[in-house]
Amino acid sequence: MCTRLHCIMNFAGKTIIVRYHDKPMVRAAAGCLCTRSFILTLKMTACPPAGQRKQGYMKQPQLIVFDLDFTLWDCDGTWCDCLSPPFRLRSGMVLDGQERPVQLYSDVRAVLDQCDLQNCDMALASRTEKPAWAERLIELLGIAHRFSYSEIYPSSKLKHFAELKEASNVEYQQMLFFDDEIRNITEVGSLGVCCIHVANGLNDHIFRQGLEQFQQEY
Repeated sequence: MCTRLHCIMNFAGKTIIVRYHDKPMVRAAAGCLCTRSFILTLKMTACPPAGQRKQGYMKQPQLIVFDLDFTLWDCDGTWCDCLSPPFRLRSGMVLDGQERPVQLYSDVRAVLDQCDLQNCDMALASRTEKPAWAERLIELLGIAHRFSYSEIYPSSKLKHFAELKEASNVEYQQMLFFDDEIRNITEVGSLGVCCIHVANGLNDHIFRQGLEQFQQEY
């Protein structure tokens, strides 16, 4: 079942951007294919190190948190815990046991590069039922080293963020979160985190709008 959403939600005094979304909202054996994002030229405001913003810098998040499925990667139109291991790398492609490809959305590496270059700490928060599978895919895609913190296990995103807050010593109001599910956006937004809905995979445009939204709210 596919649905399209387009609205702006206000939760706990914070504006939450919800954009057009065209993907399965209910898990099924045969999910809808997730539309891949198109490539945009990356132009982002530099993130100074946390606590060291100089005059002229706009306020930036101290921790940027990403969901996995339908946010950072496309698992052939389904969730990573619906794939079939073993996973392997062949000719530069990550495949599961049924030859289904797993790939990052086209702008994701450039977004992570910019965060790394500007010393912006990053974290992962995923409710997947198969944490070991997700961690293996992260390794095969060559992005494990990008993230300072990782909360990958089946639970509420509230628990994920409580653990991230404790581990990073970053307040919720200093975090920026990208996720494809409205329930996660609503739940985490109640903590005071700036949350951005990702419709068809993270791209440069959504990322820059997230930074702008954070600057406006905080």
